[in-house]
Amino acid sequence: MKRGIVILVVISMLLVDCIFVEAQNSAPNGLEDITIAVGDNVITVPQNQEEEVLEELFSQAYDEESGIAAFASAEDIASVTVVREGEQVIPTTPLKTSENIINQGVPLYRLKFKVTVKANDGRPVTNCAVAAVISGNAGVAGIKTVNTNSAGIGYIEIDVRGVNTVEVKAVCKRMGTALSVSSAPLRSSTVLSCNYESQFYVTAYIVAKEADYKEGKITAAGITGTYRSDFLAAVKLNGTGYTEDGKYIRYNSGASAYAFVTAPTTASGTVPAQNRTIAVDSYYIPLVKINAVWRRGVVQISGIGERVAEDKGGAIQGYRIDEYRGIGRGSLAGFSNGNRTVKYIRTQ
Repeated sequence: MKRGIVILVVISMLLVDCIFVEAQNSAPNGLEDITIAVGDNVITVPQNQEEEVLEELFSQAYDEESGIAAFASAEDIASVTVVREGEQVIPTTPLKTSENIINQGVPLYRLKFKVTVKANDGRPVTNCAVAAVISGNAGVAGIKTVNTNSAGIGYIEIDVRGVNTVEVKAVCKRMGTALSVSSAPLRSSTVLSCNYESQFYVTAYIVAKEADYKEGKITAAGITGTYRSDFLAAVKLNGTGYTEDGKYIRYNSGASAYAFVTAPTTASGTVPAQNRTIAVDSYYIPLVKINAVWRRGVVQISGIGERVAEDKGGAIQGYRIDEYRGIGRGSLAGFSNGNRTVKYIRTQ
């Protein structure tokens, strides 16, 4: 079954066109449906009416802002080219507000393309409306286009979910002329592994070790015996502690009580390990249970190494990572908090 293309074009009074793309089933006649939305008006047409609808879209854009005509000149567009710009990233903010950075353990990728528009005399065409036509991909989650600047250069940004190949075609029309020109289509693929656009602030956590603490011993709700009061406070902060008599205890904030456990455990059910476990915000790094199976993101942290998202924490929100270092304060030796570049590797 062919997949259709949905192009949502929002015409801006500031000469910026935003286009969002989703997948729809093909029309009964076998042609791919193209749905074009201008503001709140949405129409669906067969693929063979694409040029007619784009022409109408451009016309509406110019009619809405009469001041645009002042930028018009006699030059016609001679050429439109589109090339891939820079490396893909996992974006800080999705282009489409209904999208999440991570969905079902799969990240969102941002691709960027440069559109260059030239006139017949070779000069750049400025203030030129840029539209984008996307095909061959059901994972496209959002598109933003930017009109050409004084150098005749505009941009197309595309968000895709997962590993995909997209075909991008730029369509431009010079204001005040009847001519619109399309670039040659450019096929571009995403790769699985890439950097996050924003850095993460990386901190560390441990299993508190009672031998590191000096205050007097007191009783605690949920467990028998007495324990150093500053150690119990550290268990509240870190989640788990190792007592002087060789037992593990865990603090349950919901019950406001401690309990004996056989070993430390993470939010995803693993025993944390040095040089492996990190706690994350699962909106940004994959950590989700799907059909009773945990899906955990693997990332490369600059200056630290490859780590696996296995744990969560109430204070671990946004672009924040907490690295597990081991048992006791001694395991924190050589570590310092700081902003670091993070590269997504895979979800396992």
